[in-house]
Amino acid sequence: MSRLLPSNQPLKEQNFAEFVDKSLMHDNSVISLDPLTCHFSLLEHIALGFGASIAGMNEKEARLYLSKIEKIKTQRGTAGAVEDTLGVTFENAELIEWFEADDLDKGDFRVAVTVKADTTEKYDKRKFALSKRLINEAKNVRSHLADFEIKLPESHCSMDVYGGGVVTANLACEVEPFLAETKFNIGGAVVWTF
Repeated sequence: MSRLLPSNQPLKEQNFAEFVDKSLMHDNSVISLDPLTCHFSLLEHIALGFGASIAGMNEKEARLYLSKIEKIKTQRGTAGAVEDTLGVTFENAELIEWFEADDLDKGDFRVAVTVKADTTEKYDKRKFALSKRLINEAKNVRSHLADFEIKLPESHCSMDVYGGGVVTANLACEVEPFLAETKFNIGGAVVWTF
């Protein structure tokens, strides 16, 4: 019997109302809102619910970011929030704060990214720009991202430098800085400053 139709209505109207009720009822329990397992089309809606943006992210990055978004939002302004956002774009990145390095000013920090030797992952302009955007959303106002430090695995420290700002190591990946000014450090690390 229909929940909206009074019981004193004719049988014909009650049957019609019951038919409409059954056709409009859907089982929504099969829809998963877990960002790691839900359908890709739901990711934008989940992000909107958290007040976050997944613009410029691929599916893997968006899923990882949305799975950590509550923790990032509650810890905003801390080193932990910045480290969580780094985990979205880079699997092995390290946050180096000003008191851990002699060449950083007070309030500055550096992100050290170690390129994996056995990967085909591309370290390009989009990845670094996305990382910088996420870091700026998670860090406190007084902190400043000084630079990215790109570290090569110790067994692959030789680099060939080509024009156009592209540095290719003896790996299956490219590092493409989005600023022309680069500093080369001995020991297999390349530092890009902002």
